[in-house]
Amino acid sequence: MQGKHLNTLLTFKRAATFGIGFGIILFLFSLFASGYNKGYFLSILGIGIIVACMVNFGFGMFLSLIDEYTVNSKGKVHPSAFKKSNNLVYKDFNQCNPSVKKKYVNVK
Repeated sequence: MQGKHLNTLLTFKRAATFGIGFGIILFLFSLFASGYNKGYFLSILGIGIIVACMVNFGFGMFLSLIDEYTVNSKGKVHPSAFKKSNNLVYKDFNQCNPSVKKKYVNVK
């Protein structure tokens, strides 16, 4: 991975680490402060924060990987894109069949 992608991933990792730590502390506090925890609100809130941070980290990893894949595959074209058939979109319009050009473009 390149530095830019690692920097993005590191940001999400730090945020997730902080959130998961806060969620665990809140959940543990809710176990010991039972008089304060009416209806298990703090327990549910702690677990919710943990799950939300895990999802956030997964989303950040997905964005980082997609961004890296996009940068690395720029300019690469699958060989089947240059086959000469009438139903295929060409990267270079000059390679397609002249009858296809006449059909879609007013050639003078």
